[in-house]
Amino acid sequence: MRRLGIAISLAAALVPFAATAAEGQVFVGPGYAFGVSAPAGWGGEKPAFAPVLFHPSQFSGEASPVVIYVRPVSKGQVGAATPAQLNAIDLKGMRAQWPQIRSTKAGALHVRSKERVPTYTFTGGKYFERVAYVDHPKTITVIVLSAETKEEFSSSMGAFEHVVSSYQWIPELASSK
Repeated sequence: MRRLGIAISLAAALVPFAATAAEGQVFVGPGYAFGVSAPAGWGGEKPAFAPVLFHPSQFSGEASPVVIYVRPVSKGQVGAATPAQLNAIDLKGMRAQWPQIRSTKAGALHVRSKERVPTYTFTGGKYFERVAYVDHPKTITVIVLSAETKEEFSSSMGAFEHVVSSYQWIPELASSK
Protein backbone atom coordinates (compact mmCIF):
# COMPACT_ATOMS: atom_id res chain seq x y z
CA MET A 1 0.00 0.00 0.00
CA ARG A 2 2.89 2.38 0.74
CA ARG A 3 4.10 1.91 -2.83
CA LEU A 4 0.69 3.02 -4.14
CA GLY A 5 0.87 6.18 -2.00
CA ILE A 6 4.29 7.00 -3.41
CA ALA A 7 3.03 6.41 -6.95
CA ILE A 8 0.07 8.73 -6.38
CA SER A 9 2.35 11.40 -4.88
CA LEU A 10 4.72 11.02 -7.83
CA ALA A 11 1.87 11.35 -10.32
CA ALA A 12 0.56 14.46 -8.55
CA ALA A 13 4.02 16.03 -8.65
CA LEU A 14 4.44 15.36 -12.36
CA VAL A 15 1.01 16.38 -13.62
CA PRO A 16 1.65 20.14 -13.50
CA PHE A 17 4.92 19.70 -15.39
CA ALA A 18 3.47 17.35 -18.00
CA ALA A 19 0.50 19.62 -18.62
CA THR A 20 2.64 22.44 -20.01
CA ALA A 21 5.77 20.64 -21.19
CA ALA A 22 4.45 17.56 -22.94
CA GLU A 23 7.86 16.68 -24.32
CA GLY A 24 9.67 17.35 -21.05
CA GLN A 25 11.57 14.78 -19.08
CA VAL A 26 12.06 14.29 -15.37
CA PHE A 27 15.54 13.62 -13.99
CA VAL A 28 16.00 12.16 -10.51
CA GLY A 29 19.26 11.48 -8.73
CA PRO A 30 21.02 11.84 -5.38
CA GLY A 31 19.76 15.13 -3.90
CA TYR A 32 17.90 16.36 -6.98
CA ALA A 33 14.75 15.97 -9.07
CA PHE A 34 13.76 18.31 -11.86
CA GLY A 35 11.84 18.46 -15.11
CA VAL A 36 13.04 20.23 -18.23
CA SER A 37 12.25 20.16 -21.94
CA ALA A 38 14.43 20.29 -25.04
CA PRO A 39 14.19 23.26 -27.38
CA ALA A 40 12.56 22.62 -30.77
CA GLY A 41 15.08 21.05 -33.14
CA TRP A 42 17.36 19.91 -30.34
CA GLY A 43 18.02 16.39 -29.09
CA GLY A 44 19.15 15.22 -25.70
CA GLU A 45 21.48 12.67 -24.20
CA LYS A 46 22.93 11.61 -20.86
CA PRO A 47 26.61 12.58 -20.56
CA ALA A 48 28.82 11.38 -17.71
CA PHE A 49 28.97 14.83 -16.08
CA ALA A 50 25.28 15.86 -15.99
CA PRO A 51 21.77 14.38 -16.00
CA VAL A 52 21.03 15.85 -19.45
CA LEU A 53 22.79 17.57 -22.35
CA PHE A 54 20.87 19.13 -25.25
CA HIS A 55 22.33 19.81 -28.71
CA PRO A 56 21.04 20.68 -32.19
CA SER A 57 19.55 17.48 -33.64
CA GLN A 58 21.88 17.39 -36.64
CA PHE A 59 24.86 16.79 -34.31
CA SER A 60 25.80 14.36 -31.59
CA GLY A 61 26.56 15.95 -28.23
CA GLU A 62 30.27 15.30 -28.73
CA ALA A 63 30.40 16.85 -32.22
CA SER A 64 28.05 19.77 -31.59
CA PRO A 65 29.49 23.31 -31.72
CA VAL A 66 26.92 24.33 -29.09
CA VAL A 67 25.34 22.49 -26.15
CA ILE A 68 23.08 23.20 -23.21
CA TYR A 69 23.42 21.06 -20.12
CA VAL A 70 21.64 20.94 -16.77
CA ARG A 71 23.64 19.88 -13.71
CA PRO A 72 22.74 20.04 -10.02
CA VAL A 73 25.60 20.86 -7.64
CA SER A 74 25.60 20.05 -3.93
CA LYS A 75 26.17 23.22 -1.90
CA GLY A 76 27.96 21.24 0.80
CA GLN A 77 30.30 19.47 -1.61
CA VAL A 78 31.48 22.63 -3.38
CA GLY A 79 31.33 24.99 -0.41
CA ALA A 80 28.92 27.46 -2.00
CA ALA A 81 25.80 28.70 -0.23
CA THR A 82 24.57 31.05 -2.97
CA PRO A 83 24.59 31.30 -6.77
CA ALA A 84 27.06 34.21 -6.56
CA GLN A 85 29.46 32.06 -4.52
CA LEU A 86 29.15 29.18 -6.99
CA ASN A 87 29.80 31.59 -9.87
CA ALA A 88 33.01 32.72 -8.13
CA ILE A 89 34.09 29.09 -7.66
CA ASP A 90 33.29 28.36 -11.34
CA LEU A 91 35.32 31.40 -12.44
CA LYS A 92 38.30 30.41 -10.29
CA GLY A 93 38.29 26.92 -11.79
CA MET A 94 38.08 28.26 -15.34
CA ARG A 95 40.89 30.75 -14.72
CA ALA A 96 43.21 27.82 -14.05
CA GLN A 97 42.77 26.93 -17.75
CA TRP A 98 42.08 30.36 -19.26
CA PRO A 99 43.64 33.18 -17.21
CA GLN A 100 41.83 35.90 -19.22
CA ILE A 101 38.31 34.56 -18.65
CA ARG A 102 35.73 36.94 -17.17
CA SER A 103 32.32 36.44 -15.61
CA THR A 104 29.72 39.18 -16.03
CA LYS A 105 26.26 39.27 -14.47
CA ALA A 106 23.81 39.03 -17.37
CA GLY A 107 20.47 39.72 -15.70
CA ALA A 108 17.88 37.18 -14.68
CA LEU A 109 15.56 34.71 -16.37
CA HIS A 110 12.44 32.97 -15.05
CA VAL A 111 12.11 29.24 -14.46
CA ARG A 112 8.73 27.52 -14.84
CA SER A 113 7.66 28.50 -11.30
CA LYS A 114 8.21 32.16 -12.31
CA GLU A 115 11.15 32.44 -9.88
CA ARG A 116 13.83 34.80 -11.20
CA VAL A 117 17.27 33.20 -11.41
CA PRO A 118 20.56 35.03 -11.96
CA THR A 119 22.58 34.44 -15.10
CA TYR A 120 26.23 35.14 -15.83
CA THR A 121 28.16 35.23 -19.10
CA PHE A 122 31.69 33.82 -19.31
CA THR A 123 33.97 35.25 -22.02
CA GLY A 124 37.69 35.14 -22.70
CA GLY A 125 38.04 31.37 -22.43
CA LYS A 126 37.82 28.60 -25.01
CA TYR A 127 34.00 28.78 -25.08
CA PHE A 128 31.28 31.43 -24.95
CA GLU A 129 29.01 30.52 -22.04
CA ARG A 130 25.92 31.74 -20.24
CA VAL A 131 24.95 30.08 -16.99
CA ALA A 132 21.70 30.25 -15.05
CA TYR A 133 22.02 29.39 -11.36
CA VAL A 134 18.83 27.98 -9.79
CA ASP A 135 19.05 28.02 -5.98
CA HIS A 136 17.51 25.25 -3.85
CA PRO A 137 17.95 24.46 -0.15
CA LYS A 138 20.78 21.91 -0.60
CA THR A 139 21.74 22.31 -4.24
CA ILE A 140 22.22 24.86 -6.98
CA THR A 141 21.28 23.70 -10.45
CA VAL A 142 23.37 25.18 -13.25
CA ILE A 143 21.88 25.44 -16.71
CA VAL A 144 24.76 26.11 -19.11
CA LEU A 145 24.82 27.26 -22.73
CA SER A 146 28.31 26.57 -24.10
CA ALA A 147 29.32 27.44 -27.66
CA GLU A 148 32.53 27.32 -29.65
CA THR A 149 31.83 30.59 -31.49
CA LYS A 150 30.14 33.89 -30.73
CA GLU A 151 27.75 33.26 -33.63
CA GLU A 152 26.66 29.85 -32.28
CA PHE A 153 26.32 31.41 -28.83
CA SER A 154 24.10 34.25 -30.06
CA SER A 155 21.96 32.06 -32.32
CA SER A 156 21.34 29.58 -29.47
CA MET A 157 20.20 32.12 -26.86
CA GLY A 158 16.51 31.38 -27.58
CA ALA A 159 17.13 27.66 -27.00
CA PHE A 160 18.87 28.45 -23.70
CA GLU A 161 15.98 30.66 -22.58
CA HIS A 162 13.56 27.84 -23.47
CA VAL A 163 15.43 25.33 -21.31
CA VAL A 164 15.61 27.76 -18.38
CA SER A 165 11.90 28.64 -18.62
CA SER A 166 10.93 24.95 -18.76
CA TYR A 167 12.99 24.03 -15.67
CA GLN A 168 10.97 22.85 -12.67
CA TRP A 169 12.38 21.60 -9.37
CA ILE A 170 10.40 18.66 -7.96
CA PRO A 171 11.08 18.63 -4.21
CA GLU A 172 8.76 15.66 -3.62
CA LEU A 173 11.17 13.45 -5.56
CA ALA A 174 14.51 14.92 -4.51
CA SER A 175 16.25 12.56 -2.13
CA SER A 176 18.11 13.94 0.85
CA LYS A 177 21.22 11.82 0.16
